[in-house]
Amino acid sequence: MLFLRIVAILIGLGVAGSAAAWLVTRDRKWLTRAWRLLWVGVVTGLVFFGVLLLERLAG
Repeated sequence: MLFLRIVAILIGLGVAGSAAAWLVTRDRKWLTRAWRLLWVGVVTGLVFFGVLLLERLAG
């Protein structure tokens, strides 16, 4: 669980940093990176919780 928290914090910082870079530079690549990081974070969370749910159902 500690690993998941660290990953979540890093993804959150990455999204916030990319969004801040986009606000400062108005370069569209930073906004695209922020959306991709957010998408990766959501998918990672869904996979993780799906595995937890399967473990609970199997055990």
